[in-house]
Amino acid sequence: AGIFACPHTPQEKCTCRKPMGGVKAYLEEAFKNSPEIDWEASYVIGDRDVDLGLAQELNCQSILVLTGYGPSTQKEFEHLSHTFQVFPNVLEFARRMKKYESISKCV
Repeated sequence: AGIFACPHTPQEKCTCRKPMGGVKAYLEEAFKNSPEIDWEASYVIGDRDVDLGLAQELNCQSILVLTGYGPSTQKEFEHLSHTFQVFPNVLEFARRMKKYESISKCV
């Protein structure tokens, strides 16, 4: 498990910023020797179209949070709402995952 973010500003124009291809290349390199990574069970969480696009590119599940640009992104992409889940914020997503994890351990 991990959290990955580009530390650069938009003005630096680095390749690891979304939607540049560097994020995908970095993750593929970082996990190339980790066959236990289940990309389809992994998540990309964000509030912008580039976050939704990265999830699709990585074949991950996409989570749209309604903070920041989230509401306008949700409205703009409502015709694709079947491709992502929506949460008020990252904390609510984490709570749902913790609840789901507890339930799945009982089954």
